[in-house]
Amino acid sequence: MKAVAAIAFLSATAQAAFTETVNGVTYTVTHLDADGTELPVEFGPHIDGESRAAARAQRNQARADWEKRSQTFSNWCGAANLSPPGGGAWDRVVGAWTVPQISLRSGQSAASQPSLVQWIGIDGDGCSKGGLVQGGSGSQIDSNGYQENFAWFEFVPAPLRTFQMNVSTGDQMSGVVTAGLDGGSGNVTITNDSTGQSLTYQFTHQGDKLCGSSAEWILEDLTGLPSGNLEPFADFPDNYFSGCSASTTTGQSAGPGTNNVNIAQNGRSLCTGSISGSNVYVHSTSH
Repeated sequence: MKAVAAIAFLSATAQAAFTETVNGVTYTVTHLDADGTELPVEFGPHIDGESRAAARAQRNQARADWEKRSQTFSNWCGAANLSPPGGGAWDRVVGAWTVPQISLRSGQSAASQPSLVQWIGIDGDGCSKGGLVQGGSGSQIDSNGYQENFAWFEFVPAPLRTFQMNVSTGDQMSGVVTAGLDGGSGNVTITNDSTGQSLTYQFTHQGDKLCGSSAEWILEDLTGLPSGNLEPFADFPDNYFSGCSASTTTGQSAGPGTNNVNIAQNGRSLCTGSISGSNVYVHSTSH
């Protein structure tokens, strides 16, 4: 499998639970089967966190556009609720999605191994304290033209980590992202509802904190290293996140809001996001 965003497989031995500290972030990952049996934790590809932070900073520059109820970035598509109710901060986000059958866009080849990721998270769209937590699934076309899928997590400033879990095209996925009251701890659980397997990522950090200012449901084009350029963005059929909701530290709850997020690259629209009730739709503008 090609390195998504300058990825290389880690050589860590599979184990029932895995704990490590990276850039001051300590996290533990557990992998459960449908019957609750603990499964070995195996790393997938590794993504450098600095490239993710640079992409996040680029997104922050467009945060003011949320008042227009639409934002356009080079790498995000979906929805971001930037208005936590009741004067609180977002501390829990949930949503579900389907792993799409991705394909090549016009002019792409399997050799470039196009990819995309789907995720839910807190604070990806503006947080002066520097924290960002995300989790979801990703898909990539390998050099032989076959699709490969994986699960992943990230809490900035630690790098994004991908993990081996049985994720197949068409599987129904769901996730829960929770932030602790201190803003420097929390957990992410990604479940494959089609198989019953789940991965849970628990993290603590004494430095960068979460603000709880934004809740997101996003399909993303990743950023590569060392180039700092966006990875080839795979095409996909219209898809959506369902059951999207978020809650705050004051006990208030809300849906995905009214702020849709779109992808445009080199002056060309590639994906538009829209919101209807608790669903967030992502539409590829190439078809």
